[in-house]
Amino acid sequence: MIMRVSIPIVPSAGGRLEHEFGLRSWLSFAIIVCIGFQQFPVVRVGGSFRLYELLALALLMVSLASRSIFRQRELWSFAFLVFSPVLSLVVFWVAWKDDISGYYERFGVLGQLRYTTWAATVVPCFYFLLCWVAFSEISRSKALFSRRELVIRWIVYSGNFIGLFALFAAFMNGVLGVQTPIQLLPEFVQNVGKISYGFRAYGFSQEPSFYVLYQGWVILLTYYYRHLFPRVLGFYFLTVAAVCLVLTMSSALIGLVGAVGLTSLMVGTVRGRMKRIAVFATLLGMALGAAYLAGYGGMLEYAFYHKLVGFFSVPTTTLDSGQFRAYTSLIGLEIFKEYPITGVGPGASIFFMHAHEYKIPIYVFGESLNPGSFPQNSYAAILAELGLIGSVCFLMFSFYIASRVLKCARQNDEALPYLVGVVFTFASLLSIAPAYSMFIWVFPAFALCVVNGLELGRRQLG
Repeated sequence: MIMRVSIPIVPSAGGRLEHEFGLRSWLSFAIIVCIGFQQFPVVRVGGSFRLYELLALALLMVSLASRSIFRQRELWSFAFLVFSPVLSLVVFWVAWKDDISGYYERFGVLGQLRYTTWAATVVPCFYFLLCWVAFSEISRSKALFSRRELVIRWIVYSGNFIGLFALFAAFMNGVLGVQTPIQLLPEFVQNVGKISYGFRAYGFSQEPSFYVLYQGWVILLTYYYRHLFPRVLGFYFLTVAAVCLVLTMSSALIGLVGAVGLTSLMVGTVRGRMKRIAVFATLLGMALGAAYLAGYGGMLEYAFYHKLVGFFSVPTTTLDSGQFRAYTSLIGLEIFKEYPITGVGPGASIFFMHAHEYKIPIYVFGESLNPGSFPQNSYAAILAELGLIGSVCFLMFSFYIASRVLKCARQNDEALPYLVGVVFTFASLLSIAPAYSMFIWVFPAFALCVVNGLELGRRQLG
């Protein structure tokens, strides 16, 4: 049973109600609802700008105008998302930009805008800033907390819409072998047309593992807040979300299973812990059993065993995505060894990957480096691009989020889905990069928003 907390509405110093749903709150709300639209719709101006990134840019302008951005007091989000990228960027331009010799000769992309040093480094640094603005505004919004049930309803509605497209695309691409109407739209409004995963579900994300992170949060919130929907409708939402997760055939799902198991051992009574593990294990067993009976056993074994083994072992081939992720991650560690203090700069790892590629003994290449390749593991990417300073800031930022949510989850059941989601997010970073992807941080920010509200309510209740 979820305990609800109501916080009294208190005027701010300027007389405005703290819980008033103003422009900043609406923009924050829109970012949360739209965070699953990662490859559609987009605006192409040199690169691709997602809808939620444009909303975050508007939020930055409004926050500057209202000066709320200067009232942000949380240290570690600023240290990781602003200070360390800016420091590494400055060091790159002062010391490392002349170390990229051979990059343009290797890939032949001299003169292409997206591969210029300023575009490849300044733009990621700006994305880090937008992540911080969105994280800061969402995590400390009392208005979003007081209307969290509305926010969660729209997260579920949005997730269901994207899930239906994922199922439709899986049928059209994987069964009929044709593109969906969205994939046929001009490329200046969508990136989905370039993606081909057959009948694997990926929604509007760049790849299935990215979609797993988004859909994992959707199914957690749908399940824990199922009382917000009529019984039949709630069952429908859960079914669509679960089917989409299974159809991703992504080894990232193991992170979700591990997060549920680990957090079940952290909070609640022994009976409650065992019940949660039993329910989740039953649902998982039913889904996997149905997939095996449908003839997908071989694909499940490949996705959840062979790819995982390839990811956690030193690769000798790059014939699957797990091996290629491991390969790029090891190259990232080689870059870190050479530039350990501040790294090579945000986004700048693409200029250094080729110089270390043959340090990893690959005997058979399936996928190889391209001009935009970077470590496909956020932990390795942070080490390579932000160095020790950025990595320490990231670890402290991660600890801050996890400790706050865990403490609240031990006192209030409503924080449980957010604890699972936060642990799952940090597990997913093993296969998701770059770290300035806003979809990584929006749900943890909302988790802190809820946790802050629940703790404030608990203090006011005595």
